[in-house]
Amino acid sequence: MFKVKLNLAKLTVLAKIAKAKQVVTDMTANANFTTPFPALASITTSADELEIARKEAAERGKGKNAVMRVKEKALDSLLTAESSYVNYASNGEEYIILSSGFEARPNHSPALPIPDPPFAVQAKSSLVAGQLLITFKTHVRSLLYRVEESPASVNGNVVTNSWTLVGLTSRRSLLATGLNGGAYYAFRVAAISASGQSEWSEIAIGKVAF
Repeated sequence: MFKVKLNLAKLTVLAKIAKAKQVVTDMTANANFTTPFPALASITTSADELEIARKEAAERGKGKNAVMRVKEKALDSLLTAESSYVNYASNGEEYIILSSGFEARPNHSPALPIPDPPFAVQAKSSLVAGQLLITFKTHVRSLLYRVEESPASVNGNVVTNSWTLVGLTSRRSLLATGLNGGAYYAFRVAAISASGQSEWSEIAIGKVAF
């Protein structure tokens, strides 16, 4: 089993920018990573902003250093989150991790238990048509949460049992968009950690506003 070797604290600003761009290049259209989280575009934007801030700090002195540090921390957060996604998607396979642009290291840490499934899942009507806000609770915070949806009937039954990904989130909520007004949808949530994915939560049903 392998994990991403990040070591951001040892990288210079220039090295972090280069690493971010390499990750975006290698993960784009990579069949091993079909749902990157965070979005690769957000990493590109953050790296570009840090590059601009670094140049301004070099040209204008200490007054711009604080801005550069803020941009650096923002990129660090995105790369850290992306490394968690890569750890999950790679299932510990070294060659898959390396295909992401990250480095890999053997995982000698003792295996942690797979997290318990989220609970108290709710699908709340939004003020905006075609949307539902999915909220849930957890006993222990995980790295990521996977939210899926399926069409449902008025009485709360899942119609097709054909689940599709709504999205991945690091928060205990996710906004589902592009839904059909007046329709019912079922939602389920799973917690993801470095040890694997939990069982699915109980299903929550919501009706979309027109």
